[in-house]
Amino acid sequence: MLGLRVVRGPNWQHGDQDGGEDHVGTVVEVNGANSVIVVWDMGCTTVCRGGGGEYDLRVFDGAPVGICHPIACVACEDVAVFGTIWRCATCTNVTLCSPCYHDDKHDISHEFVRLDLPKADPVTVPKRASSQRSRSMGIFPNALVKRGAHWEYGDQDETESNSKANDLLDLVLLLFYDGVPNFCCAKET
Repeated sequence: MLGLRVVRGPNWQHGDQDGGEDHVGTVVEVNGANSVIVVWDMGCTTVCRGGGGEYDLRVFDGAPVGICHPIACVACEDVAVFGTIWRCATCTNVTLCSPCYHDDKHDISHEFVRLDLPKADPVTVPKRASSQRSRSMGIFPNALVKRGAHWEYGDQDETESNSKANDLLDLVLLLFYDGVPNFCCAKET
């Protein structure tokens, strides 16, 4: 799916082309049934496998492409969850959105299953109590950003120096160091 946010998966064989462990990228092109092109937030582009039992990628966030689960999060009570949902394997009535899951809004000694798509097969994940936390690296609100390989906006930023990402949806509101805000496309269409 174009726009899907991804990280390294179980069969990653591309060294540090993604910028390293925990760096985030965006699927920008689908090459048939078994490969995609990913632009990593740090600027590199990689062709990644996704079929035949070999998966270079893992879904980081499906919300940017509009993946919606018609179920409420029991912690924040949002009535529709965008992106990944997390179901407790112990408490059958507990479903969490990603922010609530990662903020430990339910017993961290319980095993969970992860669902990236509404009709996807659930993937069992280890108990958070015994899991190591990692910090995702990429373009997030307040991240420093600069022109990438796919920049198509001329001198809109008036300089090639860094700017600050303020909001991330289909558009990014950039606050340039001169204090002038501007919108730029965050993903290729």
